[in-house]
Amino acid sequence: MRTTFLRPGGRRPLEIPMTPMIDVVFLLLVFFLWTASFQLPEQNLPVVISMAAGSGAVTETPPEQPDFDLIAVRLLRQDERLITTLNGQHLTDLGDLQGRLEGLANVRADLPVVIDPAADVPVGDVVDVYDTVRIVGFNQVQFAAERP
Repeated sequence: MRTTFLRPGGRRPLEIPMTPMIDVVFLLLVFFLWTASFQLPEQNLPVVISMAAGSGAVTETPPEQPDFDLIAVRLLRQDERLITTLNGQHLTDLGDLQGRLEGLANVRADLPVVIDPAADVPVGDVVDVYDTVRIVGFNQVQFAAERP
């Protein structure tokens, strides 16, 4: 596609090639699409809204969400019982673990979960914890290992 302009004096028309300009615009479009992050902005920001005096309304800030880099699940065996800790907090059973993990998954499901079983923990218990973590919705599940 070419655009034709007449030169002054009636000489041959001046043609401007449009294809290179369209190519440049297309490359810019591709560049901006590749560099866009497409991440949603954070939705839960603590905000205090001041009310008019005498309205009687009480404003509360939402509870702060814990900020973790990773979720650590430690498994220990004591007196033939499995002891599970989640980021240092002792849990009673797998149901308690699942409930806490669901709460964390609702906030950030992209966090890595590190399962750190002691040497005397049966493999079946480790697999049960792994399955629980995956069912809740975490995709980055890792196992801790001791350095040789």
